[in-house]
Amino acid sequence: MMQKLISYAKENGYKTIYGHLSTVDLDHKNRLYHFYEKFGFEITETEEQNSNFYGKITLNL
Repeated sequence: MMQKLISYAKENGYKTIYGHLSTVDLDHKNRLYHFYEKFGFEITETEEQNSNFYGKITLNL
């Protein structure tokens, strides 16, 4: 599905795909990072965490 999302974004002129890292996923952060990194996403954790998010993912197309 991620390959399809990336292909769709490229075909439709998107320059960036981004999202937030949810605090719900903190218990399996290593697997999550591995997943996004294999598709080329940059992962950035924020210093200040709110109750829902602790970082973001970005892929420049």
